[in-house]
Amino acid sequence: ITSIRVLFFVTEAIIGGVVRTSDATSMQDITKIPSWIWASIWMVLAFWMTAMGIFITVETKENDSAREALDEFRGEDHPLALAAELT
Repeated sequence: ITSIRVLFFVTEAIIGGVVRTSDATSMQDITKIPSWIWASIWMVLAFWMTAMGIFITVETKENDSAREALDEFRGEDHPLALAAELT
């Protein structure tokens, strides 16, 4: 929750005695799109990437059938065989 507050409400910080603007504020200065929109886009992307990471790693029956299909390619000179060896 602290990071969300920082993402949306901190526009400047003093780091090593130098005043630095936030990424969202820098993007606002460059594109003229408000910083809260940039912060919202980044937050949505972060949630989406987290959800996709969780979704991909959760074992389901679909993952099991995909693993069985990859097992058929083991030992062959095929890109899917190489991917199966990495898992």
